[in-house]
This record gives sequence, C-alpha cells and structure tokens, in this order.
Amino acid sequence: MASCSLTNLTFADLQLETKKPPVTTVSPEDSISQALEFMKSKDSVIVPIRTRSGGPESIAAIVGVADILAYIIKNAGGQASGWQNVDLEKEKIEQVETLGLGETEEESYRIWERDFRDTLNATLLAFARGIHRALITDALDQKRAYILTQTDITRYVNAHPDSVTPAVDLDAPISQSLKDALTYQKHVITMRDHQSAFDGFALMKEKGVAALPVVDGSGSIVGILSASDVRGITKTGLGKLEMPVLEYLKQKSSAGKVRQPILCTPNDSLRHIISTLVEQDVHRIFIVAQKDDLRPIGVVSQSDIIGAFIHVRAQ
Repeated sequence: MASCSLTNLTFADLQLETKKPPVTTVSPEDSISQALEFMKSKDSVIVPIRTRSGGPESIAAIVGVADILAYIIKNAGGQASGWQNVDLEKEKIEQVETLGLGETEEESYRIWERDFRDTLNATLLAFARGIHRALITDALDQKRAYILTQTDITRYVNAHPDSVTPAVDLDAPISQSLKDALTYQKHVITMRDHQSAFDGFALMKEKGVAALPVVDGSGSIVGILSASDVRGITKTGLGKLEMPVLEYLKQKSSAGKVRQPILCTPNDSLRHIISTLVEQDVHRIFIVAQKDDLRPIGVVSQSDIIGAFIHVRAQ
C-alpha cells in the first residue's frame, strides 16, 4: 500500500479507524467551563460540538482550546486580569463558535468532512491551506468515524516515505525542497522572556499564529510557547497565564524545566524535519541560520510540508 501515491490513497488505506479515539461530542448548550473540563478529561486540545438535531456523532463545529482562550482574551479586553470578568460557567461553548473565529490558525467553523472511500488529494490541499483536522465518516456505517489530523499525515509519510512522489526530494535541504514556503515567510513574530504567558497568547491571537519563539535580550530562542501549552487548562488554572512565560512553561513541563527548543537550519533535509516532528511530537520547527546562532529566521509547519507533497504553497 505504501507504494501508492499519497494523493491517491483513500482514508481506508491509512487504517487509522481502530487506532484513533472515538469521536465524542459536547452539547452546544454546555458551558465553556464544562468544555474545558471535557478536553482535560480526554487529554485533548479540541472539543467537537454536536448539532442541535443530530446524534452524538453529528458534529456542527470543532472548537480548540486556543479558540476558547482567544474568546477569553477578546472579552477580557486583552488584559491578563480581565479573564476573571468572563463568566465561564454561564457562557455557552457555542458562543465561542459563533464569534467568527474561523480565521488563520483558529479552528472554529472548520469542519472538513470526508468519507473513508475518498482519496486524500482534496484533504491534503485543505491541510496545506491551513485546515488542521478532518472528520472521516462512513456513509455505509461500517466503520467508526474519527478525526484525522495533519500529524497523522506526517506520521504516515515518516513510516512510508515511498508514498511521496519522486518529484519531492526528501533528502534535499529545505532551502531547496521548501524553497517557495521559505521565500514567502514573513518576519518571525517573537515574544520576550520577561512577558507573561497571557501576553504571548494575546499576541498569537493578534498576529494569527499558533506558536511564538520566546527570545532573550540578544534575540536568541530560549523557549517556545504554543497553543498546545494550554492543553488541560480549566477555569481554575487560567490565573497561571499571568505568570512570566518561562515560569509558565516550567510548571507545564513534567520535568519542571523549559523544554529545549527543537530547531533546524536551512541545510537540514525534509526527511530529517519530518522525522523530528514525529519523534519530538511537535507541530512546527523554527529555523535558525546555524546551530550556534539561535536567532529565528523562519519556521517550518506541517502545512508547509504537506504543501510540498502536493506542490502547492501553504497558507
């Protein structure tokens, strides 16, 4: 099966339905606080919201914890202490979905649904254009629905590199294989190490990005704050966002210290980048000119990589 072109594979070919957790949803009437508790119980960063009239697997929207945080930031007026003015017990999760949060990295409204028998081609294009997840269903009700992610595609290619067309040279440096993506990158948005975690997430919302390098006075990366760093957060934990960002990252780490930033250079190969994403379980890698110069000059995302597989520039 791996010898088949990635774009021509079907979702059934991926054989993920038994490996992925079943799709569980919350009611649009549930409170934001309940949705956060739900995500914590599932160790997830997303919550599927079911339709008002459909069954438990009928999904109206997928809302991420980053969307909820963006909603809180918006209603807090961008002030760290303002989150206390947002009544998470009273306000419903559907209020997050209906605020027009379907922009840039945010997930609301982004329901991309495909059948097990469909090929990956259209979904790979959607992933390259910024969609992060797809709902895979079975019109014949023979297989259990699941949510496919960009990471699933990256892992598949890492395990089956021959599924990528020969036109994509996995061993060429990314300065060549991702030339278009790197050429179109804008100035890397960073945050300072003395700012709070809340400041960082507010900046992410403002700039429409999902991660920020944390830099010191010399501009060198000393940590990375991403949307994944609010995994497991609940109403009682929101106050921790007022902590300095490096302190926040330390208390989020099981090792009690800031995770060593995962970085690459333009000379690293696409194969190396893919294996690093999989082995380190990260969604993007920031680029530095050379390993002893930790000032960021770019970033490689999974959208960039999937775009390279199908020869389109990621958005």
